Amino acid sequence: MEVPGKKVTKDKNAKLCSFCEDFDITSYADGFCVECEVYFCNSCFVKHKGRKISRNHSLVRVDDSNSGTVTVGDTYGTCQEHNGEFVKIYCPKHDQVGCAECILVYHNGCKLEHIRDKAAAYDNSPEFRNLRKEMNKCMKEAEDSLSLIESNRKQLTEFYEQFVSDVEAFTDHVIERINKMKKKVLNQANDIMLNDKRKMEDLQKDIDDLIAELKRQNNVLESKSDTPNNLFVASLQIKPELKRTQQNIDSFRNKNIVTHYKFMQDKILAQSITQSKVIGMLIERKMIFNL
Repeated sequence: MEVPGKKVTKDKNAKLCSFCEDFDITSYADGFCVECEVYFCNSCFVKHKGRKISRNHSLVRVDDSNSGTVTVGDTYGTCQEHNGEFVKIYCPKHDQVGCAECILVYHNGCKLEHIRDKAAAYDNSPEFRNLRKEMNKCMKEAEDSLSLIESNRKQLTEFYEQFVSDVEAFTDHVIERINKMKKKVLNQANDIMLNDKRKMEDLQKDIDDLIAELKRQNNVLESKSDTPNNLFVASLQIKPELKRTQQNIDSFRNKNIVTHYKFMQDKILAQSITQSKVIGMLIERKMIFNL
């Protein structure tokens, strides 16, 4: 039905007042409430602004062509909380922007501001300058962190290579030390062996000489066996020599002794090797770089 005083459009593309339509009234929309995303005629919008919750709403005029399009200077983006809803208001108390749903759910009773009014001189405000300053600070810290990551990545290889080098150096040191101790005890045994070997060689030479002398004396006695007088004289002459030979044999018997020796492990070293399960400890230390 048509209402007197209300302008009814014949244009199919024209927008009608949504509030009037709820009451089966057909009337031309004079503007668009950005906050509510609803078309209103002037009369209905006055009533709309009479409500506390929509007191600060603004009507954006529909252009003169009556095509139903709305002229809006800026768009405010969509709400992060309510998908598809446009951001409309700013709450100073919570320092948040929100849509119409946010007003009802989170900001009921808060003193709200229109984004358009808040944003008018925002680009020159101290608040925005502080935001940019903080953003630049975060950017620098992030870039510094990236540089530290690259530096740490290089140190990963350096730490591992140094660790391997230290393990090998310690292992080589232990082996070298053990080899020195091994060489020392082997040299001791070798000295004993060589000393005893020289004594046996000297003793063997003396005994060979003694045996040769006994053979000579025996040949003398045999050569005089047919002449008793000569055999008697030779026997008396040989007796003192034979006595000395017997004394030398007794002396050789006492000299014919070798040194007996065996290896005994060092208890401390043996215990250390037996009880040790690892060659050393890997100690971790987290390094924190301050930006």
